[in-house]
Amino acid sequence: MTGELQAGAALASGLELRREGDGSVTVAGRFPYGTETTLSDAGGREVRERIEPGAFSDAMREDADVHLLAAHSFDRPLASTRSGTLTLRDTAEALEIEARITPAILRAGYANDAIAAAEAGLSTGLSPGFRLPAERSTGEAWETAPDGARVRRITRAMLAEVSLVTRPAYDTARATVQRHREAPDAGLRRALRRWRA
Repeated sequence: MTGELQAGAALASGLELRREGDGSVTVAGRFPYGTETTLSDAGGREVRERIEPGAFSDAMREDADVHLLAAHSFDRPLASTRSGTLTLRDTAEALEIEARITPAILRAGYANDAIAAAEAGLSTGLSPGFRLPAERSTGEAWETAPDGARVRRITRAMLAEVSLVTRPAYDTARATVQRHREAPDAGLRRALRRWRA
């Protein structure tokens, strides 16, 4: 990977959090392809950006190491493909994620804060962090929209991470969080498992 890590505009459709009986939390969501957002370039000019279907297909390689982070901070990891706690699926419509945030990670204050913010509906966006290939022309294309706006199309990007974010770049990028109730005896079962060591 080369170049500066870029945060793609956040989109989340149907972000789901589910507390599991073993004390872990499952996070599932999707980053839909083909939707435009308006961003500012390095010179402060407005440009539109659209991530095309398949742009993150390199992340599907077996040796790829992609992380789920809290707010684009590598100091706040929640899951990863290398550890087997993050699964990515690249479809024609979206990059889909499913992460298992383990009880060990949930002992970290930042992880509990990230999950609490998502459960409260405050941090419900998904935002990809990526770099363009060294040969930028293989990763992006520029076009002019009928209204004269510059549009940057991301056609290939090296995905490094996907983050749970509070303020997505897309105004419409708000996810609904589905809260799943635990079984009535889930807490008791967790406590009993701790004592069976």
